[in-house]
Amino acid sequence: MNLFVSLTPSESKRLIGKAVAEMPIVKECMKKGNIAISTGSTAGFAAEEILRERLELDRFPCGAITMGRPCRTPEDRIGTIFIEKGKRVDRSHVTDEAQDAKQRLDAFNKDDLYIKGANALDSDGHTGFLIANATGGSVLMFAIPYAAKRVPFIVPIGLEKLVPSVTEAAKAIKGQDGYDYSFGRACGFHVVTDAIVVTEIEAVNILCGAKAVHVSSGGIGGSEGSVVLSVSGSEEQIKSLYGLLKGIKGEKPIGNWKMDCKDCSNLCNYPGK
Repeated sequence: MNLFVSLTPSESKRLIGKAVAEMPIVKECMKKGNIAISTGSTAGFAAEEILRERLELDRFPCGAITMGRPCRTPEDRIGTIFIEKGKRVDRSHVTDEAQDAKQRLDAFNKDDLYIKGANALDSDGHTGFLIANATGGSVLMFAIPYAAKRVPFIVPIGLEKLVPSVTEAAKAIKGQDGYDYSFGRACGFHVVTDAIVVTEIEAVNILCGAKAVHVSSGGIGGSEGSVVLSVSGSEEQIKSLYGLLKGIKGEKPIGNWKMDCKDCSNLCNYPGK
């Protein structure tokens, strides 16, 4: 049997989030390991599905492309979510969120797991991360345990973020202070070539076993950034996916949330700030 579907970015994020929660490596870590889910919209959907609880997803990104520009988000964001043996760690008492996160991540090992969405993906599975934080942000905080201890790294990312080449993008990026003009916060860039990537294609396979092919992208009137999939599989697989998609269609987008320009120390050239 076959199925044809277009998914808005938010619908894709929900689909991917559900798939991440069903991955064997995630389920195993929920039983006996540690999981860190770092800030970002797609990772936020994954966090909701893993924890089986609703979050203030508007407050989960630490940076966003919103209102026509890349921008930092306010400081009162949720911050990285840590899970120990299936229980979310209460970090409400933490005064230095970044230092606490670093100490926790430094203790991670090969039996633990890190989850963070990316800003770019190419056909080779390379992922790219825009870096707006002057100290490198959460992804570079994780880079040491990832590189030294080979802590597993899942990158949930929608096909809307597909680029021709992540390595070419890295060469083109001039850095936070490297642009003469910038409509929004100029960024650095970090490349990860061997993460466990979960797009809509992997999500469909994880959730029902069917095979999805990305055949088209784009849209108008609220469907901007959509991806179109052609899916094939057994009758059981397609009917299972159809039922799942009926519950996902209509997923509301995350609202606009950005730092107030008067609080920004890196004013850009965006008109009418």
